[in-house]
Amino acid sequence: MAHLVFISGTLNKIITAFSWMLIHSLWQGLLLAIIAGVALVIAKKASAAYRYNLAFILFLMFIITCGLTFVYEWTAATAPAALTPLAGNIAVNASSLFFNAHSVKQLVSSFTGYFSANAPFIILIWFMVFLFKSVRMISCIAYNQRIKNYQVYQPSKYWVDKVNSYSKKLNIGKAVKILQSGYIKVPGVVGHLKPIILIPAGLLAGLPAEQVEAILLHEIAHIKRNDYFVNFLQNIAEAVFFFNPGLLWISSVLREERENCCDDIAVAHTNNRVEFVQALISFKEHELYGAAYSTAFPGKK
Repeated sequence: MAHLVFISGTLNKIITAFSWMLIHSLWQGLLLAIIAGVALVIAKKASAAYRYNLAFILFLMFIITCGLTFVYEWTAATAPAALTPLAGNIAVNASSLFFNAHSVKQLVSSFTGYFSANAPFIILIWFMVFLFKSVRMISCIAYNQRIKNYQVYQPSKYWVDKVNSYSKKLNIGKAVKILQSGYIKVPGVVGHLKPIILIPAGLLAGLPAEQVEAILLHEIAHIKRNDYFVNFLQNIAEAVFFFNPGLLWISSVLREERENCCDDIAVAHTNNRVEFVQALISFKEHELYGAAYSTAFPGKK
């Protein structure tokens, strides 16, 4: 019996601490957005790599802060009482707010008591949306696994050698594989430990060699930067904090600057910005678009 009481109390503490972590993440996300906005404006003329690293550091700081918030709330949590209405307490305190400063403390106490008491309901709502996001994310992971093996063909030895050459030039230690796919519409990288560059069937012969090389360099740059793994972490964070506009904004900045970084790497190794821009234009003319759960050329530009 005592064991069940201990488990019940621990579960209640976890629910209360997690719900408060989610609530605190709102103002923490707002603070993150303000700091990131100011920092990015100051670094407006800096390189894409610098801006990406700056945004990524702030992104990690937000995640770490939320983790520390959960630990703090865990140590301070008490078992929630029965569900209590908020309106009555808030109305009483709000009516006397203008008469004495002590009412401010009472008002804060009312909010705190309400959210602590209703933590299970808050977590239930959050979990329903999180479950939907998780199912969507898992389906995208399954899709990535499918396109690696469905309607794929080996390209010519010329392009295999070209990918190996570029991988060595960018000091990539792991093997990088290239496959043509009759299932996808836009080049992309799938996998982290064993990355595969998927190229739409017919693309290697349909574009000038210089433009194809620029595209391959862009995708290999994603592999060098471990963007597939970072993108996966972002998707998890977005699923957990789906309600947080600050986190969602900084995550979108990361994706944009990620593409800019890969563009810079590709241009630096081709030394031909015109061919790279022409490759972008060619994709726009063919109306090819990438998926949000893969690192694809040319991103969302």
